[in-house]
Amino acid sequence: WQSHVLSRNQSHLVNASFQILIQQMPNFKGQTILIVDDEPSNLKVLSDTLSAANLQVAVALDGASALDQIQHLQPNLSLLDVMMPHIDGFTVLRMLHDRITRGETQVVMVSAMEDEETRRMALLLGARGFILKPFSRGELTGAVCRALCCSPANDS
Repeated sequence: WQSHVLSRNQSHLVNASFQILIQQMPNFKGQTILIVDDEPSNLKVLSDTLSAANLQVAVALDGASALDQIQHLQPNLSLLDVMMPHIDGFTVLRMLHDRITRGETQVVMVSAMEDEETRRMALLLGARGFILKPFSRGELTGAVCRALCCSPANDS
């Protein structure tokens, strides 16, 4: 295994590229993204990245809190971790089935589980996409953009 460490110049280039990507994203002003993950460090990375893209961000540390926030906030998109204590992401996804079917919300699953069965299950249960951890900022913003662009709330 080789360690990949970006030089200072490479890091600036990545940050500049990310800023260009954000500027090219469609205007999703007023869109709310709920980030659900039991790891605070993951919440911070996801929240900081999406806040930089001018999206409204809410967070939940577990499945039960996610279901409560989805009911009250009615987010346009939820980024949902698969592996969480008590109520896992697949259970939350199953419980959101009717809302997803009616187009009231979208879900993109986020997980370190890289097996094909996990990805297949997420998509079969109604997830709009699947992001494998660790992810790049571009991959994250691309998945969010695709989900929001395809959302019935953005059909005109």
